[in-house]
Amino acid sequence: MSPVHRGVCGASAVICSLVLAACGGPAGHGGPAPSGTPSAPPGVVRGQVVRPPGGDPRSGNVGGSGTAVPVNGDYIEASDDRAQVVATAVTAIGGSFELVLAPGAYRITEGICGVSRKVEVRSRVVTPLVLSIPNAC
Repeated sequence: MSPVHRGVCGASAVICSLVLAACGGPAGHGGPAPSGTPSAPPGVVRGQVVRPPGGDPRSGNVGGSGTAVPVNGDYIEASDDRAQVVATAVTAIGGSFELVLAPGAYRITEGICGVSRKVEVRSRVVTPLVLSIPNAC
């Protein structure tokens, strides 16, 4: 490699190092956490929103099967202990949703009827949750 090439490559490495340092470094390579303090790996709330079967068209109009009906397209919020919304999701086909959250206590609320539940999220743990909303809202 010629001295010119070494100079260009060396300058590129310095610029790359400066950019990485300014951005907190590459993931997993000792860069600081976004808050500036180390944090535990997140946990997951994996849930589903359902309605009882019945004549309400939003319930799937299953009538008499006795099986809960998934609610698609429902807005989901996770609020922290200060009532600040920290994550959102929309239920998928089958009424399922997933929220990746830092360890801690949260209130998970669905948007059609306002049904909510408190959950405790633990690092690297999947927390299951079913929110059952009434047909009357």
